[in-house]
Amino acid sequence: MAALDTQLREALRRIERLERIAAENGLEAPYSPGEKRGRGRPSGVPPEQLEVRTESLVFWLEDNWPEISRGLNVAQNEQQVAEVLKSGRQNSHTFYPPFVKAPERFASECWKFIHSKRYHQNPRNLAAAMAGLPEISVRTSFNRCHKYAANCHPVGYRAYREHLRRKFHDRFRKLTAAASTEEVVTILRGSKSKDAVLRHLSENPDKVLRWLECGIPGNTRLYDEPNL
Repeated sequence: MAALDTQLREALRRIERLERIAAENGLEAPYSPGEKRGRGRPSGVPPEQLEVRTESLVFWLEDNWPEISRGLNVAQNEQQVAEVLKSGRQNSHTFYPPFVKAPERFASECWKFIHSKRYHQNPRNLAAAMAGLPEISVRTSFNRCHKYAANCHPVGYRAYREHLRRKFHDRFRKLTAAASTEEVVTILRGSKSKDAVLRHLSENPDKVLRWLECGIPGNTRLYDEPNL
């Protein structure tokens, strides 16, 4: 419970920081008509704004990742990509970048990126690529924001399942087949990985099966429980 409380406090602290920096930097303000533009886009986005956008986008994507990742995997065109993104849950009190507020504007860029070699079905890669839109290109956004996405707040619970599948496939297969905390302890015992998610699971084996349930598409009930 102490580890969970710490993570929740950290998440709330980061949300407050995002909202404060967004307000201080006027992220909602349009670009002045007098600003210099190149290649049809505004000249750029300050680093502090990109960091805020990236962190907010990571938070939103991981909170919705079971549904969004499944939807993107089966989408057949840009229109379906837009519908998948528009279905994501939003908190009315949280700042969101343009990609979240009007995903239909960026469906083409998203479609191209999820079929690129940089996606890897990783929500943080997608966040890095989309955070700078529309002011900068997907390539520039990814290159500038990747470090922000990799180093921001801890991975969200609803993204644990996909994180394990992507990075620790053998352990993921065994954990999803486990039926008790004792089995979970045995599977995770002796891990020398420095991966933050794997360490968190090892420290909280009694919660692992419930956390993995949260990663099943459509299963938000457990995630919403206060003592998860």
